[in-house]
Amino acid sequence: TSDQMDLNYVPNDQSKYLLGEISNAFKARGTQLAILMAPPRPLIAGQEAIDALGNDGDVFNVDAVAISFYEMVSFVRSPGIIMPNLLDVATASEEIQDQFYYRHDTHWTPHGAAHSAVALAEAVAAVELPAFAQITPSVPDFTSTTEVLAEEGSLAVMANKVCGANVPPVEMPFPAFDKQQKDLLSDISGDKPKIILAGSSFSNRNRRDDYRVTHAIASAMDADVTNVSVAGGGAIGGIEGAILTGLIDKENPPALVIWELPYTEGLGSPSTLRQLLGALQMADDGRMAASRALSASGETIIALANINAEMITFKLPDTDNEEIKVKISLHRTRTGTPSS
Repeated sequence: TSDQMDLNYVPNDQSKYLLGEISNAFKARGTQLAILMAPPRPLIAGQEAIDALGNDGDVFNVDAVAISFYEMVSFVRSPGIIMPNLLDVATASEEIQDQFYYRHDTHWTPHGAAHSAVALAEAVAAVELPAFAQITPSVPDFTSTTEVLAEEGSLAVMANKVCGANVPPVEMPFPAFDKQQKDLLSDISGDKPKIILAGSSFSNRNRRDDYRVTHAIASAMDADVTNVSVAGGGAIGGIEGAILTGLIDKENPPALVIWELPYTEGLGSPSTLRQLLGALQMADDGRMAASRALSASGETIIALANINAEMITFKLPDTDNEEIKVKISLHRTRTGTPSS
């Protein structure tokens, strides 16, 4: 769980540039990009809880890390990307703070997801997008007990394996929104604005959206939401798949694309942003200047002397490997011209 203890969330200059290019690419498709990022769990737990682990405020300073999170939100918003500050949402009251995350799991609760959906609806309403001109975000009924989710908890499994501790499932009711679907098979989309939700296990827990994120966003924004999130897909899996499969098409673009991004992945990795920008460019024009089959030796050379290369795309066969590493190096000829 060390990936939850990052000290800095501010994107570097390279990431800031790429965010601007990504924002422009979505706008060119006629759609608005929004980023939904649950705030770091240590910031919700607070300094006292962190210091109880022997930190003493020297290694992890909650206030300093929170400032970097706020700065990240500002940077994301600067090129026109919508991003609600969910740290403010999660710490708005002791009750929300207590129920935003599970203690025995790394994900938000249905309450945390619902509060985040409402905050996103408010952020979208604030920029006055034509498709969402009629949005009137409302807080759902958090006291509803009609349906309850029992979360077993990933950290509970860890506690059992390491410490032999038995942590029982935690039950939490689903918040009840006013706008409820009447019939599972009825056509309720009508003229509602279209939204693509592309995220991680936060939006696709147990591959069935256990926390009802789709329902929360659809209800809060009165919209038709298609959830293409990928549990285990990290930062890029869901949104890249949505782009490359044509779900974000220029001819019939969704009004809004929500990139639900885990804070443990964040925006500090330029490679993730390059991959997203590359997917947008590839889907736009299918550009391909040179094609090479990977050599059996493990080293493939592509001459670049007459190619203005902007992108490298790897098409891999089906594999059970969970991770594939590729090393790319640029070599120059004696004349100084890039050759491979």
